[in-house]
Amino acid sequence: MRWVMPPDRFFSDKNVPKLQYIPILISEDGSYPLEANTYMVERSCGEWAPGEEDYPPIPTLKSRQGIADRLCAFLRYCRQVPSNDWRLMTYAEHLLGEYQPGLLKGTCSASGNTLQPATVNVYLDEATAFLRWAAERGYRGPFKVPRRRVRVRASSGNHSHSNRGKVVFQRHGKMQVIGDPLPSLPTDQEVGRWTNSVRSRAPVKALLFEFIVRTGARLSEANQLRLACFPDKSYEGSERWNPRWLKRGCVPVTLRYGVKGGKVEPASSISTRSRTIEVPIDLADRMWHYKQLIRPTILRRFTRGDRSKDRSDGRFWLGESKGQPVSNAMLYKAWTKARHCPTGWNPHDGRHFFAVEKICEQTRLLMRHHGHHDPSTTSIGWLHGLLAGQVRLILSPLMGHVSENTTMRYLKCAHHRLIDAIGHPALDWNELIDSDSWNDQ
Repeated sequence: MRWVMPPDRFFSDKNVPKLQYIPILISEDGSYPLEANTYMVERSCGEWAPGEEDYPPIPTLKSRQGIADRLCAFLRYCRQVPSNDWRLMTYAEHLLGEYQPGLLKGTCSASGNTLQPATVNVYLDEATAFLRWAAERGYRGPFKVPRRRVRVRASSGNHSHSNRGKVVFQRHGKMQVIGDPLPSLPTDQEVGRWTNSVRSRAPVKALLFEFIVRTGARLSEANQLRLACFPDKSYEGSERWNPRWLKRGCVPVTLRYGVKGGKVEPASSISTRSRTIEVPIDLADRMWHYKQLIRPTILRRFTRGDRSKDRSDGRFWLGESKGQPVSNAMLYKAWTKARHCPTGWNPHDGRHFFAVEKICEQTRLLMRHHGHHDPSTTSIGWLHGLLAGQVRLILSPLMGHVSENTTMRYLKCAHHRLIDAIGHPALDWNELIDSDSWNDQ
């Protein structure tokens, strides 16, 4: 079982454009599995969704391909044993009793490798959704999925009962997933050495990487930045930034391309929602210089008056070697393969670095504002509340997280940063009793 994408404009020319960006499933013998492909169409077009929403979201092209991958894996499992007919399967016996253990062992995964619990949950959810859909459409008998009530943490703290969380229904047998801790972040000195090594060989990429580290933009958001999204340095007829921006010390930039979430078209990079980040003034000045002088020079070097060779599509960043936009994979390689690159340091860690530094910076400013110049006199409860407040009010909007729980992962890492920065005695004590040396005494 495999899937392929339709040829360019194949369905658009046949006046059925909604099918153009939907993967087509093909069996090993070359046959066309009607039920599976019908499911793919309804899932991809938002005509059916596993949840209970009246208007389910329309998956992006990448999400549709992920659905096809998981569905192919389930149908391959069904073909491994002749008796595994999905029309006769039950939830407890086949999905929980055979398919889930097979994914954990690697016997049912496409790669043959063992899968982590979080990945197994996604594959089980897809198989369950397909069988529920098939039962609703009459392709098989009723398919019952036992569910249980669980209480989860509320996504925001806007009311007095937010600490109680909310009750949701969860598929019975879903594996518990322990959130991955944040990676160990490099020091400012290590990041500085790495930045200098990138700048010596690829100054434009170094500027793009600095944009990620100092604004928290994702790699795709930074790489998909357009010229029109970066504001002009023009105020009242002169080349200067808006005085309000200068007072705040940053230039607001609205990201519309490459933002995580729904897209205006399945294969488009234009997102249905946007977010605004803050670019420090010194970085904005250098980006403006690149936009006005360096980028046009790079473009002229490779087009030489032939505008048909301009394939930049209004993209802000151009590669130094060919004068064209580069892929995320190439940027990832340039980031991780640079000299003096800290161990495990990658573009997504750049977002983590920005988030933790932002929390610590704002916390130190507020401590000074409230007269807490001596860390030993600062209440640990007040300091923790201050950190959590910075996460909710400042960090969540800048990072573009849908769930507050995702942003709250940065809180513990910020605690450790503050231990090094201000040496709070209560924080030092907590660090001591958690260490192995204390347990050995």
